Amino acid sequence: MRASLLFSALALASVAAAQRPTDYREAMVWDAYQNFRSNDLLKFEMTGTDTVGKVTTPVHVVIYYRLSTDSRTGRKSKAEVDVDVYTATSSGEVLTMRIVGDGKTLFRYDIPRREMTSTTYGYYGNVEPANYVGSDAPKLFSQLRAQTPGVASYAVRLLVEMNPAGLDFSPRYADWLPGRARMFFDEVPVPLRHLADPIEAETVTDPVTGRVYLRGDDRYVFYGLDRVDTDRSISFHLYDADGDPENGTELWEVQTMDVGLRSGNRLLALQVVPNMINPLLPDYPAGTFQPYSGTLGAQFRPVTRGQ
Repeated sequence: MRASLLFSALALASVAAAQRPTDYREAMVWDAYQNFRSNDLLKFEMTGTDTVGKVTTPVHVVIYYRLSTDSRTGRKSKAEVDVDVYTATSSGEVLTMRIVGDGKTLFRYDIPRREMTSTTYGYYGNVEPANYVGSDAPKLFSQLRAQTPGVASYAVRLLVEMNPAGLDFSPRYADWLPGRARMFFDEVPVPLRHLADPIEAETVTDPVTGRVYLRGDDRYVFYGLDRVDTDRSISFHLYDADGDPENGTELWEVQTMDVGLRSGNRLLALQVVPNMINPLLPDYPAGTFQPYSGTLGAQFRPVTRGQ
C-alpha cells in the first residue's frame, strides 16, 4: 500500500489525549493516522544520516508491529513488536540491537556486548487478571519507549501515535514541534515573496536539510519553516487516498514525513517509511516477534529483569 513516512530527531513530546487537534493543519495529520490504526500488522523502516562535523553515519532501523487474537481468551489483545537497529561497518551493515516483544515479555538484546534485559508487559497463565482491560499494547508501548535508545526512539514514537496506546484504542497525536508555526505549502515564506503575495511558489526548500518539495495535488504540513534560520523542521506529506482530488471527498493518508535537527556541528536527517502489511500475506522475516533461543539465546548474559 502506498504509505511512506519521513521522520527525524526531536525530543519526544508527551503523548496527547485521543482527541482531534483544533488546528486544522494538525487535524489533517491526525486524520491521516486513522487508516494505520485500523491495520493490525505494520512495518516501519527508518533511514537517514547522523552527521557530526565531517563524519556522517548512516541510520537504519526496522520495526514490525502486530496485534492479534490471544488464544487464551479469543480476544484481539496480543501485542507484539520487533525492533532491529543496524550499524554501518566497512563490510556492510550489521545488526547491533534488537528489541522484541513476544506477547508477554519485552527483550532487549545488545548484540556487541552480548547482554540482554527483559521486562514483562503481558500476563502469564490461562486467565486474565481481574484488573486487565483493553490489550497488551499500552504496557508494551510504554516499556518500548523506555527501552529504545537514541534515534530509533523517533520511529517508536510514530508507531505509538499511529496505533492504540490507550484503552479507547485511538491513535495518540502530540504536536511535533510545540510553539513552532504550522503551515501549508503556500503559507511558507520564500525569498522574494511575501505571505500576502498571490504568486504561488512551485517549490519549498527545507532550510535545515535542503530537501526540496514540489507543488502537486497532495498536501504538505510544515513545522518550523517560518524562518530561514530554523534549527528544527518537520514536513508531513499527505495524499488523498481515494485517488480523486476533484470529488470533494478527502481521505488523507501519510505519504512521507521529513524531520531535520541541527545542533552545533551536528545535523540529523531521518526518513521513516510506514507500511500496512496484509495479514493474509505476512511479509516479514522468519523469527520476527520471537526472542532468541537455543545456542544463540544462550550467548546473551541477563543484566536485569523487571516485572
